[in-house]
Amino acid sequence: MRHLKKFVEIFEGDEGSSDIFSPEFRRELNKELSNVKSEIKYYLNRGLKGHFDLVKIGDKTHPTLFLDGSNIPLVFSAFYVNNTGNLELVKNTSIPLEDQINKLLEKDLSSINAFLSSIGKNPIPKDFFLNSFKKDFYNGIRKEDGSQYINKIISYVFGDYKDFIKKSKSTGEQITKEAVTNLPVFKEIEGIGGNDQTSERIWGNGNLKIIHPILLNTNWRGESLQDYITVYSGGPIRITSDGRPAIMTGAPGDIIANLQGWNDKLDYVLRYLLRKIAKEYFKITSTNELKKLSSGTVADFFNSIIKDYSGEEFFQWLSKQNDKVQDFVLNSGIDLKDYIEKDPAKAAIQMKKVYSNPSLKKLLSGLDPETAKEFNQNLGLVGNLGDLGF
Repeated sequence: MRHLKKFVEIFEGDEGSSDIFSPEFRRELNKELSNVKSEIKYYLNRGLKGHFDLVKIGDKTHPTLFLDGSNIPLVFSAFYVNNTGNLELVKNTSIPLEDQINKLLEKDLSSINAFLSSIGKNPIPKDFFLNSFKKDFYNGIRKEDGSQYINKIISYVFGDYKDFIKKSKSTGEQITKEAVTNLPVFKEIEGIGGNDQTSERIWGNGNLKIIHPILLNTNWRGESLQDYITVYSGGPIRITSDGRPAIMTGAPGDIIANLQGWNDKLDYVLRYLLRKIAKEYFKITSTNELKKLSSGTVADFFNSIIKDYSGEEFFQWLSKQNDKVQDFVLNSGIDLKDYIEKDPAKAAIQMKKVYSNPSLKKLLSGLDPETAKEFNQNLGLVGNLGDLGF
């Protein structure tokens, strides 16, 4: 078996977009790779964890899938990698086609059942498998379509695999909606303007609905609509725009079995919203810059906006937020000392719309006397100095 890696080593990528193919798989199946990716996308978005590799059986090389949690792979022995970079059906002209197909399917059924046994699940009966699969093999799946064959094989184990992953990750803790919305990461989502809109029915299905002002949109009819994000405990994260749900690119599709699982998915939502704020309000469009901005803490994000982009635009944005958001941002750990000391007069003017917020007091307490004096003088020109407690 070549290029056997741990799942955590293979799934490192940009925003969770995972490279699940070994270098050998990518190289030798270069013509088929995009088709395989397309066929397994559904499962990746719903908790499939593992990686594809190649295995040599006799004189042929076959695709193989290692699923996280088991050391028994699924071997797709009905297809092999030909010399053109495609998957090709194994053929044996010395025996009738039906007998040949039966032998191929029985071999892959053995692989399926070995995997199911390794995760404590019941095997698939031979007659059921052959009868149901052969119909698809001839009709729903073209005999030369190896990527669809891989999809079909995975479909036989995916339900049991999801159940196995959920149980194996369970920590026994009680997962209530209150416990989820009390997670620090959810408090951060609320702190930057997000709101929980989860109904009893939505939570009853194991999901969470989140809205944010940055997701307000106007459709082609000129109607103002509130888009929203739904975090699925058993599948992907979706964003619904104008009534049309779509899976969010790069979002984790892990099956949630504990509070850490909720934390991981909500962390993705938080960073998505930070990037959205940076793009929509502060006109930052570089993908690399957006990724960098959202990779740290909320304080890191706003400190970078103030220092590296525009303090003036930051305070304009902050002045439009409600008291709850203003308090959270000002108490998140942002550092205004350097910004004010650089140009106290300019800072006072830019901060005029938020100077009455009590949370500013502790941020301004560390100013040196000379800077504080100049800042106070200019602040007195634009507002009530007494509100700051000076």
